[in-house]
Amino acid sequence: MLRLEAGGADQPRGAERSGLTLRALLVATVGVVLSGYWMRATELYGHAVQISESVPVIPAVALLCLFLPLNPLLARLHPRLALTRAEVLVAFSILSLTPLLGSIGLMRMLLPAMVCANYYATPENHLETVWDRLPHWFGPRDPELIKNAFLGHQPGVPWGPWLPGLLLWGAFLAAMYVVLLSLCAIFRRQWTERERLTFPLMQIVQELAPAAGGGSASMLRSHLFWIGVALPVLYNVVQMVHAFFPTFPSLGRSWDIGKAIESRPWIAMRPLDIPYRPELVSLCYLMSTEVTFSIWSTYLMMRFSRVAATALGFVDPYSPFPYDQSQAMGVYIALVLVALYLGRGVLREVWLHTLGRPSTNDSAEPMSYRLAFIGLFGGLAFIFYVVLKAGMGWPLALLYFFLVFAVAVVYTRIRAETGAPMVWLFPFWQQEKLIYSTFGSSPFLVGGDARPLVVLAFFTWLSRGYYPNSVMSVQLESFRLADDSGTPRRHMTWALVYAFVLGLVVAVWIHLSVYYDIGCDYAEGGGRAKLQNMGYLTVAQILTGQPLRPNHGEAGAALAGFVLALGMLAARIRVVGFPFHPLGYAMAASYGHPLWGQALMVWVFKVAVLKAGGIRLFRRYIPFFMGLLIGHFFAAGVVWGIVAVFRPDVTYNYVVYFG
Repeated sequence: MLRLEAGGADQPRGAERSGLTLRALLVATVGVVLSGYWMRATELYGHAVQISESVPVIPAVALLCLFLPLNPLLARLHPRLALTRAEVLVAFSILSLTPLLGSIGLMRMLLPAMVCANYYATPENHLETVWDRLPHWFGPRDPELIKNAFLGHQPGVPWGPWLPGLLLWGAFLAAMYVVLLSLCAIFRRQWTERERLTFPLMQIVQELAPAAGGGSASMLRSHLFWIGVALPVLYNVVQMVHAFFPTFPSLGRSWDIGKAIESRPWIAMRPLDIPYRPELVSLCYLMSTEVTFSIWSTYLMMRFSRVAATALGFVDPYSPFPYDQSQAMGVYIALVLVALYLGRGVLREVWLHTLGRPSTNDSAEPMSYRLAFIGLFGGLAFIFYVVLKAGMGWPLALLYFFLVFAVAVVYTRIRAETGAPMVWLFPFWQQEKLIYSTFGSSPFLVGGDARPLVVLAFFTWLSRGYYPNSVMSVQLESFRLADDSGTPRRHMTWALVYAFVLGLVVAVWIHLSVYYDIGCDYAEGGGRAKLQNMGYLTVAQILTGQPLRPNHGEAGAALAGFVLALGMLAARIRVVGFPFHPLGYAMAASYGHPLWGQALMVWVFKVAVLKAGGIRLFRRYIPFFMGLLIGHFFAAGVVWGIVAVFRPDVTYNYVVYFG
């Protein structure tokens, strides 16, 4: 029986014990350590399979795949040997979170942020002016130590000079983690019980987790599921054979529609291709038809608007117009304001609990509402203490971190409702860029002091990465899994705290050990360090007398996105059957290029299915589409990821991206 309903107000009771057991933590801990070695080999020494970038992450999927055959076998040997459903889901939740801390979206930019302005400084780029303004307590200052981190070939990691900075930013990440966890505790009831969001990603996990009593997952008995698994496995096997033997024919990576377009102004439609991404097809099927329609239609509208602007001579065919990501930032701001408005009742309950006048029972919540309030404002207090002490200034700090947390809340909300199958489905880097495009740089040069902008550039790792967004999403999804398995939500909170501490230690270790071995400039090609350094180069340019002026095109696009999103919401309330959904618009504007084609194909198929057989026929095909995701993640993520450990030279011929 497929679980398509959202969680109810009360958690399941009596079916199983809490999943937070010693052996669940042991399984998760072994998994975290092994995944650390795995990421070290495939993502840092090599760059063929980004196992930490998928949604959910490949190590967590590997855990499910391992226990699919293992748990029934253990149950046959002795019933007590098999892990319970709750234990597997707790281990899965821990292993879903820890790789994010050591991923391309956090540690690979945070560690270079502490030192790269020194390493990349030349007389021509004036980065020494930025380096001099970075607080000394941000990280190591010894040029030789920094040089060795980028070039490698040093035996061992000099932990002593790194330790103060690591402790500072570890505490900073912990404060952010607590803030995000508190936001989950505050919004959980609104999203899970009142709005009854369906958590499509977790539906797949729930179907593949062991049945109560240690039995095999019910999904494995579906023939359609195995057909869905077989198709991406076959595709990936062909690609793998081609990687080993290049003369063997390849099936390609995408269907490039845009290459047939060569004349102006239609060339402005590019890029227009459909990547072969089975996991995107899978999750699009679980989205509502309104969302999938909005994804492909708004993406094509943005492409046609560039064609029209090119035809009229307003822009070049390769212009960033219509500023998709800027539009996405406006949509996100609109959606966070709507989320706060819809959740005003929950916010009132939290406030009343904090004042000692409870209006509802919060004993089953991930934490008490009073503790959530303390965690929220205590974490924010520490964050603002650090950035203000560094010289960021109140106006810039308030604006920047409002945008950071707004994006995290909206991305989490989108993922809970639609499945949001990629970590990059948010307006990345726009938290910083919107400030510049709206105000320019001059208002933040207080008395000629450029420290606010230097500190803002340091936090490029926060806006260009996905730490707050993905972490908050996994936290909320973990509470959904707790509801499914009967694990008290507060037990899951402790599991998530453990995951953060363990994941942070592993993340720091795998990165610094690789940096001092082969060098940050060579680990994963050094791309993330150079990306982080772009923020510093922008400030260096400002310090040499070239201020950034407001970009009215980008700012206007953000305003347009804000207005259009609110207009869509208003139309959906007033007009029955209004087809456009702001969540689809948000995803299309954020990163619609790899998603629009799958959304279009699935939308056509799903509309036909619903018209032919209604909801019953739609449910019948769900196992097939779930199989597409599992088959692709198993073949391209688990199997090819293991091959990448032993034959990185071969896996470079078939590089797999999930982001």
